[in-house]
Amino acid sequence: MKQYHHPECVKIYFKENTRLEVLFSDGITKSFDCVNLINKYPQCSLLYNREFFLKGKNDVFAIIWNDDIDIDVEWIYEEGVEVENTDEYRLEALLGFKIKELRLSKEMSQKELSKLTGIDQGNISKKEIIKKSFSEHWPY
Repeated sequence: MKQYHHPECVKIYFKENTRLEVLFSDGITKSFDCVNLINKYPQCSLLYNREFFLKGKNDVFAIIWNDDIDIDVEWIYEEGVEVENTDEYRLEALLGFKIKELRLSKEMSQKELSKLTGIDQGNISKKEIIKKSFSEHWPY
């Protein structure tokens, strides 16, 4: 199994044209323009299609569009341009990631965390998968 030496992808923000921003678990956000891939790999020209571009999925260590097109987030971390994190939602996304990371490091289920904190397990789940609306349910 490949050893990763970079933080995990927490959230993808699809920006204009073929540019995206990736929030990493260390709190750093990198901007990356996929046009670099399109020029190098012809099959990536599908990324010019906005509808297709917006279907990219976060797989923690890669952004995946289909069986032929994906980007290793290690490359984005190394080659992307760091951008300032000012958006409150990015902080919330990072918080949700950290909650999950700490819970898993303690080998604790969401149900166990729910019993420990008194927070509904469904709300913990929503926070961990970075639902924007969760903040209204999180009492702390």
